[in-house]
Amino acid sequence: MNTLKRLLWSMGLAGCLFGAATLPGVAQIGVTIHLGPKPPPRVEHYGPRPRPGCFWGRGHWVARGNHWVWIPGHWICR
Repeated sequence: MNTLKRLLWSMGLAGCLFGAATLPGVAQIGVTIHLGPKPPPRVEHYGPRPRPGCFWGRGHWVARGNHWVWIPGHWICR
């Protein structure tokens, strides 16, 4: 019983060491681009509510690459 326990312990330790030795190195590089302040919100014109229970989700600016992109608003209905 003691020999079996040692054998299993040794195999587990060897497996952990082998697994750690085969992992590739990992490096992370971060790049921050400062775009400046967001442009002011655009004035959106929207028609009447399509049906009761709907509300208008306002548009917003999103950073894409090195510039700001306007995502237009839309109706959100339940």
